[in-house]
Amino acid sequence: RGQLHDVAAPDHVGKAPGSMQQGCPQVSRHVPALPVPRAACANIAAAFRGARRTMKVLVTGVNGQVGWELARRVPAGVTLDATDRTVLDLAADDVAARVIARRPDVIINAAAYTAVDRAESESALAHRVNADGAGALARAARELGARLVHVSTDFVFDGSASRPYAPGCAPAPLGAYGA
Repeated sequence: RGQLHDVAAPDHVGKAPGSMQQGCPQVSRHVPALPVPRAACANIAAAFRGARRTMKVLVTGVNGQVGWELARRVPAGVTLDATDRTVLDLAADDVAARVIARRPDVIINAAAYTAVDRAESESALAHRVNADGAGALARAARELGARLVHVSTDFVFDGSASRPYAPGCAPAPLGAYGA
């Protein structure tokens, strides 16, 4: 619960849902969403302990709940590059290039299309931000040799597992928001 895992960008970007099954739970009943934003912030902050003191961290979605909390809790010695949609729109075509130009050591993606109900009628935009935008951040991180922390939602799964999902589990969204 609430642990960070190293996952290489090529491990997930562009893979078909059925190709990531190792260590995944068997489907049988609903598992509540984990972790809450406060726990996520604490775990991300823990990832910086012992890091070099001149680290540049790009946080997307700084006007959202998780992004705001992350920006408030930056450890001493970390240079924060906090962005919102007006600075770095994950629906734009040039996301990877704009991130690469900022040259972060760490990218924390706390940006998302979060209007769950509206995502059904704006599914293309929701996918562009939540899937394509996240993929662009992963490609930028790979090119820079930067670490990427992607804060996501339990809506990428159908909620019918009997134990917590592992990082490599295939998504099974029930609607456009989690897709």
